[in-house]
Amino acid sequence: MNIEKQKAIAKNVYDKLRLADPDCLLAGGAPRDWYFGEPCNDLDFYFCSTACTMSSTKRQLEAVGFEGVKHIADPYTSELYKSMEGLLRIWECEYDGMKVQFIQLCTPQNRWKVVDNMDISICKAYCKQSDMSIVLHKDFKLTVASGVMFLKAGYDWEQKHAMKMFERYQGKFAAGTKDQATDRLIRVALEGI
Repeated sequence: MNIEKQKAIAKNVYDKLRLADPDCLLAGGAPRDWYFGEPCNDLDFYFCSTACTMSSTKRQLEAVGFEGVKHIADPYTSELYKSMEGLLRIWECEYDGMKVQFIQLCTPQNRWKVVDNMDISICKAYCKQSDMSIVLHKDFKLTVASGVMFLKAGYDWEQKHAMKMFERYQGKFAAGTKDQATDRLIRVALEGI
């Protein structure tokens, strides 16, 4: 499936999910992949729910138009999600031929920290609801400019998600620290003077 079709599906998901949470956010892998001109594997939407229980959250997602929603993980037990703060549950369904994950946040305040809390710089991006334009976090921009991807403080390259990104972008980006990315960028800028 091409990027334009994926973006159209993502826009439809946004439109439906906004009925449950007007401030939901498509972030992480899809915007990153689209930025690099590649189709994504799935769509990760972050949202808050007024529903308190698992069954009521599932009913809420189904009521706004998502069929076959399944609870697939809790962040504290999932190797891919436990590095992010403020997550409550991970839900999944297929929508118009795309796998969609709904990542439920603990509190509404957490939605403003979603991108900041991502574990690796190369994933820190989101799409605007209004026009599906991609917004890059300053850490993502630093990675692209320096050629060095880096982890959030307190994380290491042995974690499952970090290893996955290292393997995927090996040869394109070096694995390092934010200081190394900054130093490399400064060094290149100074060489140009």
